[in-house]
Amino acid sequence: MDIQQLRRFLAVAEHENMLRAAAALNLTQPAMSRSIRALEGELQISLFDRTSKGVILTQFGKMLLSHVKVILNEHHRAVLNLSALRGGTRGQLSVGAGHTFATELLPQAIAQLYAKSSRIAVRVKEGLYEDLVDSLRKGDIDIAFTLIPNALDRVEDLVIETLIEPRERVVARAGHPLVGRKRLSIGELGKAKWVLPDQTFNLSSFLDYFDRSNADPPENVIKTSSIPFLQGMLEKSDFLAMISEQLVTQQLESGRLVILDTDFKLGQRRAGAIYRAFGTAPPALQLLLRKVRELCKSGEAR
Repeated sequence: MDIQQLRRFLAVAEHENMLRAAAALNLTQPAMSRSIRALEGELQISLFDRTSKGVILTQFGKMLLSHVKVILNEHHRAVLNLSALRGGTRGQLSVGAGHTFATELLPQAIAQLYAKSSRIAVRVKEGLYEDLVDSLRKGDIDIAFTLIPNALDRVEDLVIETLIEPRERVVARAGHPLVGRKRLSIGELGKAKWVLPDQTFNLSSFLDYFDRSNADPPENVIKTSSIPFLQGMLEKSDFLAMISEQLVTQQLESGRLVILDTDFKLGQRRAGAIYRAFGTAPPALQLLLRKVRELCKSGEAR
């Protein structure tokens, strides 16, 4: 296998059609077909099933596809890093940022890195845990800073490092009818309307709490991957949210949002860094990770 063959395989897998894949790479269809047949012959497996409309991946093809995306991303990153090294820089770094880190911790860390050296090119992708881990495994990002499921301790292909334990609170707008009430019960919270970050493990913990308390769960729950939308819903309506204080620091300090008095807790939460256990890591990755560790340990992150 060579890089050219893998690129052609990926094109066919994505287009599910030899002619369209060939056109995308400025090849003739016969040339594309010969390349795929040569790859299948080398591996001694069938990568595609031919249909009247085009081609679809076989089980072997699907397995190869997951590896090919990582290989091509690693190849691309190697070329960029070598080019950067030749030009006197420290290379490219692609970072995944969960909401807990995207608002304060990561901006502080990256700003401090650039204050010491501008020879690093950083790309930041914001997302939820599930999406970031998927991007990490595909090689689209080098490291993810995100909430970590409590049940996730060790994964063979990933390194998981807990850095902080975010404090999550029930938050509402300053004029909400429940503001000022003492020790709100789980029953009262179950009757409220909620807007929650759309993370599978977060939602499960939220609903499990009502189940363990023998209380009816809320009927009105909005799920969102947008923190600005969540903040807007809190400020403009009577929706509640269970959210990390870090995500609404400014709103709490200004008095626009208020933490409600309740014992409702989702248990201990943790957030940290996740990166691939294997493969090459850009030199800048360890620099950034060291800076984030320092901020978390010192408590400088607000």
